[in-house]
Order: sequence, then C-alpha cells, then structure tokens
Amino acid sequence: MQPNNTQQLPQDGATTPVKLSGTVKEVGYITELTLRGGTFYKFMIRFVDGREGEYLSKSKEQSVFVVGQQIEYEFSILTFGNKSYPKVKPVRKEGSQPAYKYKLEVAKQKCIIRQACHKTAVEVLGLFPRDQLNRLIEKEQLSSKFFEISKMLENDVLDGIEF
Repeated sequence: MQPNNTQQLPQDGATTPVKLSGTVKEVGYITELTLRGGTFYKFMIRFVDGREGEYLSKSKEQSVFVVGQQIEYEFSILTFGNKSYPKVKPVRKEGSQPAYKYKLEVAKQKCIIRQACHKTAVEVLGLFPRDQLNRLIEKEQLSSKFFEISKMLENDVLDGIEF
C-alpha cells in the first residue's frame, strides 16, 4: 500500500502530534526494519476519512489498528529533507505504558529483590557460629551456601507475586 500524497495535513505543517479519532479502513504491511530498538514492522494505516500514516510495530501481527475499529490516535508528520512522512500511533490510556517499559520495570523490581536477598544472605551467614563458618571456608563451600540462602529467600519473596 503506497501513501496517499493528496491527504489533508495539519495546517501548521509541524511535527507536533495531533490527537484524532477515526475508523480504520485499511492496514497494509510495508516492510521490516532493523533499528536501534530492535526489529520493527512498518504498516500503512488508512482511515475512513482519507487520512493515513505509517505505524511501526514490534510485532508483525500488530493488533492495535484493526479494520473497522474506531480508535484514538496521534497524527504527526516527520520531515527529512524535502520528503514528509505522515505517522500515526495509538493514544495510550492514562496510566498505561508500552509493554517494553513494563518488562523493564519488572526486571528492575526483580533486581532490587535479588539485591535485598543477597544482603540478607550475608547477614544470615554472619549469624552462623564461627567454627561452622570456618568449616565452610575450608571446604570452599561458603559461596555455594551464600547462594543457597539467597535463592531460598528470593523464592520466598517472589512466591505468590505475579508480575
């Protein structure tokens, strides 16, 4: 699907996004792109009112713009040299975030939990009697005991938590 160059553009011609609402008329796959953020799939989204724009998705089976569906979206124009590229992206509900940001937040929370468990494991080992610690050191089992305690704590903390 090729872009319709006769479409109505925002009056200011700026790249400032404009919030719009429309019914999706057509979704056409254009190409696969490899960018800094990974692999993206480019689609041309055409609305019933004639407006259209490119949309980048992390999934080849994008499900954001569905034919026949009414959707709120942001429309903007990116200009490179003497070429203009109309872009569309969905308006996210307040408080929602893209999946990749959620995954980063979950990873960050798990890292914090893991660090706390490591710290607590060190404190627990500090409660062991000196002769027992010396035996672990002699047998070169101190680090394995540390990770055993830490993993046990981590499992207890994460038990029942759904991310």
